[in-house]
Amino acid sequence: MAGRKEQGSRRSGQQESKACRAAMVGRDNTKRKGDGKKRGEGNGEEEEGKKFVQQFCRLFLGPESGERLRIPPAFCQYLQNHPTGLIALKGQSGNTWPAKLSSDTEGLFFGHGWKEFVMDHSIESGHILTFSYDGHSQFSVVVFDGLCIEKSSAFDAKPSNNLVCIIETDEEDNDISAASVDYKSLSLNSTEAVVKVQRGPEAMSQRLPVSEDQKNYALQKAKKYKSKYPTTLEIMKDTNAYKTFFMIIPSDFVRDYLPHTDKKLTLWDEQGKAWEVSYVYCSNRSSGGFSKGWGAFSRGNHLEKFDVCVFELFSEDNIKVHVYRANPGLTPYILESNN
Repeated sequence: MAGRKEQGSRRSGQQESKACRAAMVGRDNTKRKGDGKKRGEGNGEEEEGKKFVQQFCRLFLGPESGERLRIPPAFCQYLQNHPTGLIALKGQSGNTWPAKLSSDTEGLFFGHGWKEFVMDHSIESGHILTFSYDGHSQFSVVVFDGLCIEKSSAFDAKPSNNLVCIIETDEEDNDISAASVDYKSLSLNSTEAVVKVQRGPEAMSQRLPVSEDQKNYALQKAKKYKSKYPTTLEIMKDTNAYKTFFMIIPSDFVRDYLPHTDKKLTLWDEQGKAWEVSYVYCSNRSSGGFSKGWGAFSRGNHLEKFDVCVFELFSEDNIKVHVYRANPGLTPYILESNN
């Protein structure tokens, strides 16, 4: 029985290799025809500046490939410095889908979000997919049908759940945001969210566990805050205080008081220090949040899960943040490296 299973697995692997080679050859031929130039012609500087991109190929095998898709072990060497967590899958349409790069004892795989990519591209058993790692947490995906021809409908595919994924990088501020996110947590009050994530070390809390009474006390104190200016409050979650550092603001507050466009805003802490953050606006649902810069504010003010923040818009583009802590004692974070 073990021998038959091994033979079947080997045949399946050989079948996948043949299908992938055919798809890659077909795509290469299509590119050459579209170029209208012989190899070797063109600007030598452009050819020299082209970046070599690593690729892998997978044969889609129905239900088992629809929930998660494994990355070939041999390809994982090119992702050694890439943390698991949020990545972007860019389709032939140019649109992006958020997904989660996860790992187990067998290696790396695309988990949460992969199913939605499959559904939105109508991928079926026998289809072939090629993946190019573009860097900055993004993979470009090309879908071929069973005849190794690029799937024409893929050029019109759009995310059905209206989640937009943008991965940011900034060498000057590379510790602002963390490595992972469950994309489902970013659409709590609307059907649309924009995820802007900058990678860096996650923070691990050393604070003692807080009781329900402590959580409720912080919440009630925050609710008692009164101001002549517009206010809203939010209870801190893991993704606000320890990883990802994307702060979603209640949609009614966004709709009534915050800008209806992406722009820089200034947060002021209780010591009077100013922190610049990138504000992201989603027009379809009047939703928005803070992305780049929020991580620095969160760590600089030692925010923890279950702390409550009151956001007070005291002048245009200026927000004072009042923090009500579930546990007033401050303990240092442990920063976990992604490497």
